[in-house]
Amino acid sequence: MSLDNQGSPQIQADRNTYAGLFLVALSTLMYEILLTRIFSVTMWYHFAFVAISVAMFGMTVGAIGVYLLPNYFRPERVKHRLAFFSLCYAWAIVLSFLIHLRMPARS
Repeated sequence: MSLDNQGSPQIQADRNTYAGLFLVALSTLMYEILLTRIFSVTMWYHFAFVAISVAMFGMTVGAIGVYLLPNYFRPERVKHRLAFFSLCYAWAIVLSFLIHLRMPARS
């Protein structure tokens, strides 16, 4: 960690951080594709586009949250927050998929 011109800490990302971000982004895209396929088979085809819209909305809300809460997302806690929210994301994927599988199909 180094200091920038204003004296605030500057975080340097290492190889593991880049690998983790890559895997989270990849899993997001793969889950979107999975949901579009499942929604187009189990529901009407136009619900497949809802999966993409909700994913884009979720990423936007997350970015706005980081921007609006700078005290919560301090630079010295970045790696801890990345690990915590990545774990929460993994559990949310599994939970949302299991909830969707438990819903009865109606025709």
